[in-house]
Amino acid sequence: AVIAFRGTNGTKMGWQEDFELAYGEQTDAQRSSLEYFEEYARANPDKQIIMTGHSKGGNDAIAAYVYCEDKELRDRVIRIDDFDGPGLMGDATVEHGEAYAELKDK
Repeated sequence: AVIAFRGTNGTKMGWQEDFELAYGEQTDAQRSSLEYFEEYARANPDKQIIMTGHSKGGNDAIAAYVYCEDKELRDRVIRIDDFDGPGLMGDATVEHGEAYAELKDK
């Protein structure tokens, strides 16, 4: 299964979230992406998952993976394709170090 996250949508809220990424706080889009990933993965326990996105969508794909605390769900992600998305800020990489370290294999 492929979960594709959309990049900035051109709305004021979309652009505001782009700027919020510079502060390192978890954005509404990242929280929504995490919820969607977890819901989908739990509803489809037999599926391996590829997550992808461009720009903010790529960031959302990475954030959904890193912020997911359920290792069994993360283990079902076989690949993450981030097309020119901004990375996560240092706090996320420290607080969720195990999941962040797993990204190199995805």
